[in-house]
Amino acid sequence: MRGRFEILPEFFKLTLTLSLYLTMYIASAMVVAWLCKLWYGVDFLALNGTQLDVSVVNNLNAIKTFQLLSSIMVFMGTAFMAAYMFTHFPFRYLGVKRGCSIWCFVLAGLAMLLLTPFVNYTYKLNTMLPLPQWMETLENEAGTYTKAFLNMPNLTVLLYNMVILALVPAIGEELLFRGVIQRILYGMVGNVHWAIICAAVFFSSMHMQFLGFIPRLAMGMVLGYLFYWSGSLWLSIAAHFINNAATVILAYYSHVLPFNQDTIGTGKDDALLLLVSVAMAWLCLWTIKILCERKPTDSSIDVT
Repeated sequence: MRGRFEILPEFFKLTLTLSLYLTMYIASAMVVAWLCKLWYGVDFLALNGTQLDVSVVNNLNAIKTFQLLSSIMVFMGTAFMAAYMFTHFPFRYLGVKRGCSIWCFVLAGLAMLLLTPFVNYTYKLNTMLPLPQWMETLENEAGTYTKAFLNMPNLTVLLYNMVILALVPAIGEELLFRGVIQRILYGMVGNVHWAIICAAVFFSSMHMQFLGFIPRLAMGMVLGYLFYWSGSLWLSIAAHFINNAATVILAYYSHVLPFNQDTIGTGKDDALLLLVSVAMAWLCLWTIKILCERKPTDSSIDVT
């Protein structure tokens, strides 16, 4: 099957990738639900839309296991299968064969941290948009689970959350959305900027968390440009990981911090902070672009 569908038009590759995603989503839900019933006695398939009591440790552990295994199967599984079918060189196709300067990793991580006020501000704007009732219901359920996840009584739980909420999503989502979907979209539209924007729309939409759609869209675009400039998926993976990991770590230490990480950049007197942080983040990203400057034929989106 390796490279079997290499000559398919890009539209059909996208359709096949999304079909694989949906298939893996359903298959992983069934398999992981069975495992959770076996390990924890929690039957996710029998919930019928009701929400588990996350104050029960066993239930919370089941939810975390469900999310961890599902993420691995859905995002990583779909990405590797698609790459395997679309080329004879799947690892090169995904962008994981190319390295990157250590300074690019440092600057990318710094840019992610500097963008925190911007992300918070766009989230605030996003919450002002009216949502249908079914979206609000999904948001409330997701908020309940997120709050329970970020209740970390000890270092062991923190490290486990770093894997579930930072490491696995960073690898899996970048493999799928930047490594596969962004590349396919470029082949369809022939414009790298539209490919990055559209891939970011897919990235934000598939999270099914609508209050964070705009900030996640913006972050998806930043990650898309990091991949395009460097040709290395490891750079966008590292940036994605740092963004998520910072949230988890700050939540762990929230009881001793003199500020609320979720409100930085959203206050009436934060305009200057917002502008300076965005300008500094832009400077970091521009420096990365210069460091990674290369011929168009070496683009991370073009595979030879």
